[in-house]
Amino acid sequence: MTVKYALQPNALMKDEPDQYRAYVVVDRVLELEDVIDLMEFRSSSITKADMLGVIDDFHRTLKRLISDGHKINTGLIVIELTIRGNFDGRDASFDARNGHLLKVKVRLVKLVEEEVQQKVRLKKQPSTEPTPIIDFYRNLDNNGESNSTLTPTHMSRIKGYKLKFDPSDDRLGVFLLPQVLGGPLSDPTPVRLVHYSRITKGEIIFRVPNDLPAGNYKLEVRALFGKEDIRTGAYKHTLQVL
Repeated sequence: MTVKYALQPNALMKDEPDQYRAYVVVDRVLELEDVIDLMEFRSSSITKADMLGVIDDFHRTLKRLISDGHKINTGLIVIELTIRGNFDGRDASFDARNGHLLKVKVRLVKLVEEEVQQKVRLKKQPSTEPTPIIDFYRNLDNNGESNSTLTPTHMSRIKGYKLKFDPSDDRLGVFLLPQVLGGPLSDPTPVRLVHYSRITKGEIIFRVPNDLPAGNYKLEVRALFGKEDIRTGAYKHTLQVL
């Protein structure tokens, strides 16, 4: 078992430019279905749909138990509720307006962490400049459209790293770049998307424009690093509007 890592300057120690921090180089982001595909239950009569159903019920049960205030140890992780904030005296009560916050705390079981530490071999990689990385694309159209297509008016999801951007900055965001289809493009201008339901470092959910013409597109994320350094990350597969 080999885990790759690289080094980058430690932004928390700006007064010591020779100090670096390590980060794990992730080759792939796995969804639940990907994990199930790698499991060894294939020799039994249990189907993938059965597994998804059981895990979905397991997740619902976990959320209900957590909401009831229980602390849960699954053998892999421990989940519990914690409360943050200061209380003014013994008679004070929870009040979000006073900075009180209910949080779900998740941590790895110590024995599991020790087992991973014993098995993993680390391999150093050449360091690179941080840039948006798109590892995964999924079409969220309920009609079962392929994950190689863009469906106008419907939502799509990308996952990866360092994807977050300011949607109010016209230079940044998710862009669709028309690709040549046997001749010159009638309009090669990149299409900047403007409707999002989620923008985080690891995931973006966006709405495909209603009037997006049929054709092939490259998908890019443009994000700001520092004050003026705009960097681009492109999805490796071409997407199609049918």
